[in-house]
Amino acid sequence: MADASEPAGSPSGDVTRPGDVTRPWTPARLERLFTPRSIALVGASERSSWARMLLSSLERTGFPGRIELVNGRGGEVFGRTALARLTDLREPVDAVYVMVPSHLVLGSVRDGRDAGIRNFVVLTSGFAEAGDDGRAAQEELRGLALQDDLAIIGPNTMGFINATDAITLMPNSLAGLPKVGDVALVTQSGALAGAMLRHCQAQGIGVSKVIALGNEAVIGVAEVIDYLVDDPHTRAIAVMMEAIRSPEEFIRVAGRALDAGKPIVTLKAGRTEAGARVGAAHTGAMVDDDRVVDAALRQFGVIRESSLEALVTTASVLTRQGRPLAGDRLAVIGISGGACNIIADRAEDEGLRLEPFNAPTLASLRGLISGYGALNNPLDVTGAAVSRPELFANIIDAVTRDGDADALLIQHDIPGPNTSAIETFTGVLRAAADNDRVPAFVVGSVPQNLPDTGEWSQVPGGERILPCGMDRAVAALGRAAWWGERYRRGSRRPAWSGPATDLEVPEHAAGEIWGEDRARPLLEAAGFPLVPATVAATVDDALAGAERHGFPVALKAVIPGLAHKSDIGGVELGVGDPEELRVAAKRITERVTAAGHRPDGFLVSPMRPPGVELIAGVVRNPLWGPVLAVGFGGVRAEALGDTALRVLPVDERDVREMLGELRGASLLRAPRGLPPADIDAVVAAVLALAALAESLPDDLESIEVNPLWVHGDQVEGLDALITWRQQPTPVTEEQHDGHA
Repeated sequence: MADASEPAGSPSGDVTRPGDVTRPWTPARLERLFTPRSIALVGASERSSWARMLLSSLERTGFPGRIELVNGRGGEVFGRTALARLTDLREPVDAVYVMVPSHLVLGSVRDGRDAGIRNFVVLTSGFAEAGDDGRAAQEELRGLALQDDLAIIGPNTMGFINATDAITLMPNSLAGLPKVGDVALVTQSGALAGAMLRHCQAQGIGVSKVIALGNEAVIGVAEVIDYLVDDPHTRAIAVMMEAIRSPEEFIRVAGRALDAGKPIVTLKAGRTEAGARVGAAHTGAMVDDDRVVDAALRQFGVIRESSLEALVTTASVLTRQGRPLAGDRLAVIGISGGACNIIADRAEDEGLRLEPFNAPTLASLRGLISGYGALNNPLDVTGAAVSRPELFANIIDAVTRDGDADALLIQHDIPGPNTSAIETFTGVLRAAADNDRVPAFVVGSVPQNLPDTGEWSQVPGGERILPCGMDRAVAALGRAAWWGERYRRGSRRPAWSGPATDLEVPEHAAGEIWGEDRARPLLEAAGFPLVPATVAATVDDALAGAERHGFPVALKAVIPGLAHKSDIGGVELGVGDPEELRVAAKRITERVTAAGHRPDGFLVSPMRPPGVELIAGVVRNPLWGPVLAVGFGGVRAEALGDTALRVLPVDERDVREMLGELRGASLLRAPRGLPPADIDAVVAAVLALAALAESLPDDLESIEVNPLWVHGDQVEGLDALITWRQQPTPVTEEQHDGHA
C-alpha cells in the first residue's frame, strides 16, 4: 500500500459505465472545472513526487490564484502552511487535486463537498481497473458525484492543462507553459498525455487544452468533446482512447463537432485481438468490435489515425489550413525530384489527385522557369530556386492563381543556422503566408524538430511549416481532404424509425433461430425482394411447387433451429426434373438424419442464372446496437470478408457509400459476362432490410439475407436467417465480441 502522499499504482486506465447514457455535465458546467482560479492539493507531502511536480509546475507557469496545501498532519509542506482537511479552509476553492491512497479518496471528496467545493481531479489509481473492490469504490464515487453535482476527472488520471488560461493542474516537466495554440489533446491514458505534449512542443504545435481522463468514473470523452466544441480557443480535437463507453453520446457530440467545423481526430487503441485483450485488462472496459468502431467513426465524420505522431500532426494540419479543404486536388512544388516522386506516390495512396497544371498556369510557369525542366505536377524547380530566392514566391503565385489545386505542398527542408538557404526558406514562408487562395504548407523531406527558441514561429508564415516530414504531411492532407468533404455534407443523422406497431411478429423463444421458411413472411411484409418459394410438408408437395416454379429448382430441407443447412448436406441445387427431385429429397433426408437432425419438410424455389452474390444483414452489437453489414456473399462470404458496416439508422447515401467501399465494387459496375448491377435496386433492397431490422423487437440478434442475388435490374434474396437473443443479461466490464 502506498503511503498517504502517493497514489497506489500509476495514473493510467479506464472503466466502463454499463448502460449509462445520462450525462449531466454540460459545457458550461465543465468550463468551471477547467478554469479554476483557486486550487487545493490534497495529499501534499514533501515525500510525494506528484505533489512536488504539480506545485513546481504551478509556480513555474505563474498561476495567479490561491494555492492551498492539505496534508493529514497539517504543519508545513514545501515551506507553505498546510491544512489537515479541506473542511478547514476559510473559503472554498474552485478545484481540488486529490492524490491520497485509494481508501482515503472518498473521504477527501466528501470533505471537499462539505466545504462547498464542486470540482475535483483524482490522481489516485486502484479503482475499477483493480478489480471488484475497486469497481465498487468507483461506483460509490460516481454516485456521490451525481448526487451532489460534483465534476470529477478520474480517478487514475494525471489531470489537465488549460494552456489558454495558464492553468497547469497536471504534473509535468516543461520549463513553462506549453506553446499555446488551437489543438486540444484528450486522452484516456494519463501517462500518454505528457508524451503527446512533448511531441507537440518539438513539432511546434500549439495546444489549447490537454485533458487526461483516466477511468472516466464521472466525466468521459463525450462530455469533454462537447465542452471543446464550445471552446472558442479550440479548432481541432485530438483524442487518444482505448474504449468508447457511450456510443450514443459519442455520436451526438461527433455530430455537434462536425456541424461546428471542428474536426475530431482519434487514435483508437485495441485494433487487434491482442490489443483488445490488453485494453480490457488495462481499462476494465468493454471491448468493442474494431470493425464496427472503424465504420462508425467514418460514418460520423471522425478521422482515425494509427499513431500518436499522426494523431497530433493531422489535428495540427486541420487547424493550420484556415478553412476546410474544398476538394482533393494537391499541387506540389519541390527542390528535389526524388522527393517529388515520393510525394506523388504517397498522394495516390491517400486519395489525393495530382492533376496536370492548366493552360494559364503553364503559361505563367514557362515565363518563370523555362528551360529548367518539365512543368509537371509535382513541379521540380531544381536548383534555380536556390540561387534565386524570389523565384519560389513567383512560382507559388503562379500555381495558386488559376484554381489548379485545393492545397499546395512545398517541399523544402528547414535550414540550419548560418546557412545560405535561410534567405530562400524565409521567402518561401512569406510567399506561403501571403497566398490566400489555397492552404499552403512547407514540409521537409524527413521529420525535423523545431529549435527550442521558436525562431521560425516568429517569421511571417512560420505557422505554415510542417516539420513532420513528407510521409505524415501527405497523409494528414489526405485526411483533411476527406474531412472537408464530410464537413460539407453535415452530420446528417437519419431518424430512427423504431418498432413498427402494425408489424405482427410471431411468438419466439429466447435464442431461437429462424430459417428461410420462417424469415420469409417478415421480409415479404417489409417489401424485401425474395425469390419465389414454396414451403412443402412432403416430397409430393415439393414436386407440385417445382412444377409451378419451373425446373430447374433449388431444394432445401426445412430444419428448425439450424442456421446453415448446407453444412450438413441439406441443400441440392439445379434439380432438373421430377425424378431428380425425388432422388435429391431422399439424399437430403439421409444426410440430415445422419447429422442428427429431423427435417420438417422442404423449401423449393426456382434456380437463377449466374449473377453477383451479395450478403446483407443487421447484427446487434453489444455497444453500438444494430449494425448493418453489406458485402460480397454466397458460400464464400466468410472467406472473402469484403464487407462494409454502418450503425443504424442509415439512409440511401450511406448504403451507396457502403457499396462503393467494397474491394470488389467494380464487380457491380461491370461484372464479367453479366449486365451491370442496378445500384438503385440494390440500395432499395438493403434499405428495406434495414427498416425491417429497426421495426423488429429489441430481442432481435441478427437478420441476414445471403446470398442477395443481383443480375442487372433483378435483385432477389435467395436465402434468409433470423436469430433472436438469449435472455438479456446485465452488461459487465468483461470483454465482449460483437460481430457484424
